[in-house]
Amino acid sequence: MHSTALNSRPLKDLLADVLPKDIDFTFYHFSTPPTKSPALYSAPPHRKPERTYCESHFLAVSVTPPVSASISSGSAEAKPSLESAPEAADELLVLAIEVLIYTTKYLTTVFVSKADSTGCISALHLPRSSSSPLKSITGCFVKWLVRERQRPGKRLVVSLFARAQDQYLFPGSVENADKHVLDDRGLIRWWCRVLDPLVREYMPEGGRSLAQRLVDAKGITTTSTATTATSAEPVAITDGEQDDQTKTTAKGYLIIP
Repeated sequence: MHSTALNSRPLKDLLADVLPKDIDFTFYHFSTPPTKSPALYSAPPHRKPERTYCESHFLAVSVTPPVSASISSGSAEAKPSLESAPEAADELLVLAIEVLIYTTKYLTTVFVSKADSTGCISALHLPRSSSSPLKSITGCFVKWLVRERQRPGKRLVVSLFARAQDQYLFPGSVENADKHVLDDRGLIRWWCRVLDPLVREYMPEGGRSLAQRLVDAKGITTTSTATTATSAEPVAITDGEQDDQTKTTAKGYLIIP
């Protein structure tokens, strides 16, 4: 698939589209060039492992809450004078996400390795009715990586393990009472909401909706299962179709051990 105008936009512009305009967010994006790595999958008998390359992307996000949001309102003595008050409080880290991208000749795997928050987003006192900036940032970052690493006629997989932990990247963050720690079920729901907009940008595989596939699956046989698996192969894209995003299909899998 050729890069579209949306694909070529910088990450900061895409983030600006989904975040509140009146809040200062700071982003730190660290990445490594692709280097050779062990293959993700075992090679078939008498075959060599696929040549595999891995690159790492790490995004850290901080906010700078206004002074009024960072000063306790408990006592008058806690409020500094206008002359001594700084214009803004110190930066507070609110989110970090690590993504590893594995590339072979026929497959690109975008693996969300770790994601964690600190709970300090509460310092902004956002209304409950507003959408979560953390969810918007995570979805935008993964979507941007997918678009940047999409190759014509090659399968791309977004993979992650949704297993709840108190803290993944920020030691001691669990001690923050404002940090919202989800259980396994809640974390799966959260990631489904994050990735659902990405999947919906493409046609369902076979041109059928999820509801239609579930209805068809009720009477599925061994033969039809094999046919379904075959239809999941990447769709051949001709030169005249590469700019048409509807030629690329998507399917989501939820695997519960």
